[in-house]
Amino acid sequence: MDFAHHPPTDSQPATRSGNNPQGMPSAPYQEAANRPILIRLRATLRWLKIHSVYTFSNLLADDVVSRSLRIALLKMGGARIGRGCVIMGGTYFSNPANLRVSDHVTINRSCYFDLNAIIVLGEYVGIGHGATFITTVHQVVPGMEFGVGIIGKSISVKDRAWIGANVTVMPGVDIGTDAIVSVGTILMRDVPSHSVVAGSPGRVVRRNVRQWDPASVDDEVQTSSDVITSTFPDQR
Repeated sequence: MDFAHHPPTDSQPATRSGNNPQGMPSAPYQEAANRPILIRLRATLRWLKIHSVYTFSNLLADDVVSRSLRIALLKMGGARIGRGCVIMGGTYFSNPANLRVSDHVTINRSCYFDLNAIIVLGEYVGIGHGATFITTVHQVVPGMEFGVGIIGKSISVKDRAWIGANVTVMPGVDIGTDAIVSVGTILMRDVPSHSVVAGSPGRVVRRNVRQWDPASVDDEVQTSSDVITSTFPDQR
């Protein structure tokens, strides 16, 4: 299953606004209040479903059987997940239906996936614990004294990219093939393929990195930890 080579399209904007300068409720809130009860009930049931997936997922351990059950729960929530994936507990997926995971992906504990738009993870992607993926963008609504418009911008992580612990990936970012994102990096822009990125905001600190290719297991290639150590020798 390969989602990485089919770039996702951004979700349609969903706008929320506050009060207008006259203190009256703005149009979006008035429209929401006038919606039929059935539509509001469906929205409530959807959030209950997402919360149930998260709750039951966290009740499971991280053994082989529990990990399989966790993936089954996410699929019930609409996620598309390939073969051989490992998803540890403690991770929150705000809308599993917008999650696209290719084969042999590993997601460590306590990550956060804001899925207001689609997030695509390519084959053999590794994600360290505590990583955060944000797709939601808040924009001030013109003409409003106070108001926020919400749109979603998709995130794509290409094959064999490695995302270190506590990395934050901002909306609309594309992470290239074989890229390595060092621990604690904040990604505000796209990451080139075969590069190492570090810092806040993230910047390229090394290029032309060649990681392990599953199609050529006999080759002598560097692991992610080798690359990080050689890039930051003072961290040994």
